[in-house]
Amino acid sequence: MRRFVFTLPNQSGRKDPTPDPIFRCLWIIDDKNLSVALILRDIGSVHPGETKKVPILFLDWEYARQFCSIGKVFLLREEHTIGEGVIEELRS
Repeated sequence: MRRFVFTLPNQSGRKDPTPDPIFRCLWIIDDKNLSVALILRDIGSVHPGETKKVPILFLDWEYARQFCSIGKVFLLREEHTIGEGVIEELRS
């Protein structure tokens, strides 16, 4: 698994902050649903309406890497869309 950093403007799709230290959800990009874990241990929960840079880990990086590039827009989803963001940095 690899770690990415992106800005997460939570669009109030959640009523409550994300749980920490790890929050698992779907990451949608190019109509693909990818399993990810947001690593919140060092930055804390993301509250509705907040924007944070959040490291994430992909369950299957080898598959996900083909969809990831700087500037790409993505959505985060639970039962419905809970946030959107833009990939700002890629790092391992």
